[in-house]
Amino acid sequence: MTSLIPRDTVKFNKRVTNIQQNNGRVFITFQDGEVVETDTAIGCDGVKGFTRGAVLGSRYPDLVNPQYSHRYLYRAIAPMEDAKRILGDRATDAAMFMGPGMNWSIYPISKGTEVNLVAFKQDPRGAWPYKEYTHQVDLQTMLSDFEGIDSRLLKLLELYAKPIQWSLHHHITTPTYYNAHVALLGDSAHATGPHQAAGAGQCLEDALVMSRLLGLVKRAADLPTAFRIFDFLRRPRAQKIVQTSYDAGEIYTFAYPETGSDMAKVTANCNKRFQWIWEHDLEADVRVAEKMFRMETGDV
Repeated sequence: MTSLIPRDTVKFNKRVTNIQQNNGRVFITFQDGEVVETDTAIGCDGVKGFTRGAVLGSRYPDLVNPQYSHRYLYRAIAPMEDAKRILGDRATDAAMFMGPGMNWSIYPISKGTEVNLVAFKQDPRGAWPYKEYTHQVDLQTMLSDFEGIDSRLLKLLELYAKPIQWSLHHHITTPTYYNAHVALLGDSAHATGPHQAAGAGQCLEDALVMSRLLGLVKRAADLPTAFRIFDFLRRPRAQKIVQTSYDAGEIYTFAYPETGSDMAKVTANCNKRFQWIWEHDLEADVRVAEKMFRMETGDV
């Protein structure tokens, strides 16, 4: 996809330190001292992105920073042949292993030559206690996080995982995705947990709707209208993804009240919970967005 972007329109190694709005103009200050004046700024700068503060800071300061979802994970990549020796044929297909307070996801990668393993651990602490979102521990601490689990899974973790805890943060609540001429897109708006594998898809859905709206904007004064329609269409769906992803993590660790450790209920829930994500009509969203913009701006 990057091949489609003219290289002279992209600048790397830039860090934003301030975003201000004045009389319909946006002023972006970078760490190297450069100040850019523009019609708009759209922040696609991730879960800890600076733009979120520019949109929410004055009205919802308590919701600017991502919230700890009370889970962290360990990662490992194992050669397929080694994984098959340990797990048998289970290593060749995607699988989820569930248990109280923990769950494991495994699936083939690299054209079937390797297995990706992600081991999730529920964390009773109220907040992530470290400044960085990753934290190095020793091997024994990592293994003790999964005491009682199938020894074959533990063996994979012991052999191939680095004992680094990756904390999972999300934006469970975002009251708006824009403030006048500044907007949020992707994880800066709705960072989510990985439990429904839907976060990247939501970023692409954002980009589709936003790009179609911006394609209709002829005057800078109409940018807030485009952003309001984007917010109207995208925010309910994207925030539902964040909430239901958190719920899915609870289900996989037997912490969800409606399913508990009853595997029949867990299976029934998993069999039906993804359809609304996969089968959504994005073309209809685009048609509604364009129609609303034309009606509200009189550009019909």
